[in-house]
Amino acid sequence: MVLCEFLLISLIAMKTHAVEPSCPKYDLEDRVWERVIKQEIKISNTLKEFQENLNSKIMDELTKLKGMLYIFFNIPSFTTVIHLSRY
Repeated sequence: MVLCEFLLISLIAMKTHAVEPSCPKYDLEDRVWERVIKQEIKISNTLKEFQENLNSKIMDELTKLKGMLYIFFNIPSFTTVIHLSRY
């Protein structure tokens, strides 16, 4: 008896769940927009990483150049180079 009631309730629950109609055109559009947005996020993250890496590499090279200027010409900083170039 309990099993019959359970089956009856299960069948009623399955039937009351309405299935939304779908349109292949709009389904495809939704999937395309999802892909576009995901790619946009990936590209944005990649660009940020690239800029951070580039900035750190530039700073490293400037530090090396500053050290070479100090070693070879006894010039302590870039401001001194700019100051000396005016004369």
